[in-house]
Amino acid sequence: MTASQAMEILSNLETGDKLNYISNSIFIFLCGVLVFSMQAGFALLETGMTRSKNTSNIWMKNLMDFCVGVFAYFLVGYGLQYGDDFHGLFGTTGFLNPFNSEMQIWADCVDMQLNPYIYFFFQMAFCGATATIISGAVAERFKFGSYLICSLFMTGLVYPVGSHWIWGGGWLSQLDFVDFAGTLAVHGIGGMAALVCAAFVGPRIGKYDANGESHSIRGHNISLFGLGAIFLWFGWYGFNPGSELGFDDAAAYAAITSTIAGGIGGLAGLLCSWIVEKKPNVDAAFNGTLAGLVAICSTADSQSPWGSALIAIVAAVVVYFAANFVDKKLHIDDACGAGSLHFVSGIFGVLAPGFLGATAGIKQFGIQLLGEVTVFVWVVGFMCALCAILKKTVGIRVSDEEQKLGLDISEHATTAYDYLGTEKKLKDRLKKGEEDLQDHLTRAKTKSSAT
Repeated sequence: MTASQAMEILSNLETGDKLNYISNSIFIFLCGVLVFSMQAGFALLETGMTRSKNTSNIWMKNLMDFCVGVFAYFLVGYGLQYGDDFHGLFGTTGFLNPFNSEMQIWADCVDMQLNPYIYFFFQMAFCGATATIISGAVAERFKFGSYLICSLFMTGLVYPVGSHWIWGGGWLSQLDFVDFAGTLAVHGIGGMAALVCAAFVGPRIGKYDANGESHSIRGHNISLFGLGAIFLWFGWYGFNPGSELGFDDAAAYAAITSTIAGGIGGLAGLLCSWIVEKKPNVDAAFNGTLAGLVAICSTADSQSPWGSALIAIVAAVVVYFAANFVDKKLHIDDACGAGSLHFVSGIFGVLAPGFLGATAGIKQFGIQLLGEVTVFVWVVGFMCALCAILKKTVGIRVSDEEQKLGLDISEHATTAYDYLGTEKKLKDRLKKGEEDLQDHLTRAKTKSSAT
């Protein structure tokens, strides 16, 4: 499809339909921009939750998730997700040319009174968000090159196939599986992949002692963490209302349920930590907000306000305990809690249509559970195989020395903060035999620690 063909669609519509087509397209474009902006939210949150010596690496991964995603999704991902269906398993058209006007999805866009290009852009933003969930879980020790390979397969294969089952006319959608805005299709898939990658790469140095006891590795900037979480909440107003794919009452209502879920989830996380730890935990409050937002995605267009609040409360509490279980019992070092949050609140939230709301019932619950299990087998199975192959070939974990030095220097030869750059220069000069700089290096380290 060319721009002239898109204009031809508009010219063939009646006056009322033209207004709907234009308003829907503008609305979904803006929602797509909000979803895309969540890449910055993820990066800010992860930066704050990790040490300063890995800041540049965090931002590079979040940028490259979308850059690699544009490449892979354009070439094959969109075709697998929304190409003409093959026995409910994957799409078969649109490869190398996702703007093929003969694809069924383009006719569907016209019926929805939505510009097909805008639809592609919106779906591509979702694809990028799914892949970047992995970044926070494997922070501070995953090889950058191997990470790009994981991102390539996530955006070009894993997410497109799984979401085709749910949204693209696949076998789950044919069973009336309910996932309005990606509780499973985005967050569940991203969370599953994140935990697999975190398990394969192993924990950061110092995370667990010889007795297996977990030790906290605190991030360097709680302000960036909080700003990132709020930025993500802001982006959710594109994520959930935009999933209606039109500017109507359901889109407006999705904004309300999302607000309720985010707010009540934050309160639930706060109170849960206050009761358990005797102090209100900052991480728990922000993670509770995000857990509520993830969980409500499946029914954001239809869930009652009280139902939204209940879903958020349960999600926030479950995520609080699940994160501790993953860390202290499974010994999976999920650096930012990203995998735990998106996976756990995702699998709970997608069960919600089976027991709460208009679709509630044993049959619907069974369909939702079946979808969870099969998507889990697909994502975990594929990512385990991919990580195992990468681990045996190019490797996925940086050396201990590189990890201690920080991935900014070891992977990118740069730093996010100047005092670390000073240390790097001194180290380089020491390698050239200027041993008399040892005292200066010691003072630089002392200064950086004090800073």
